[in-house]
Amino acid sequence: QNANSSEVKIQQARMVATATANKFRIRIMLVQPMKPDSVVSGTVVLSVDGEIDGKPGRADFATLSGGKKRELPYSFKIYANLEEEITVPPGMKPEQLLVEVRSNRRGSEPVQQSYVWSVDPQ
Repeated sequence: QNANSSEVKIQQARMVATATANKFRIRIMLVQPMKPDSVVSGTVVLSVDGEIDGKPGRADFATLSGGKKRELPYSFKIYANLEEEITVPPGMKPEQLLVEVRSNRRGSEPVQQSYVWSVDPQ
């Protein structure tokens, strides 16, 4: 019926403040919306859209992780909670968090979702 339905869904994404300026903890919950009878795996890529020195711009995951990461791996059966600390570049005013989930399953389309930049207290 819906052959293109995704095997992974982004249930939630939250931005949490840390004690350090420009540093945030990103918490993402992934779920399997269909029958969770097998393990799913793949990667998650984060980016932040906003204003950089007064102009529209995007910080990719490599920039946000200080060059340490390009993606976050995942592997789960029912759900997964991922947590990653990112640093927004100085001079950037974040407006949106973009989350892209890429499955390792052949023929599976990436799932993308954007979230208004709203930071929870520690």
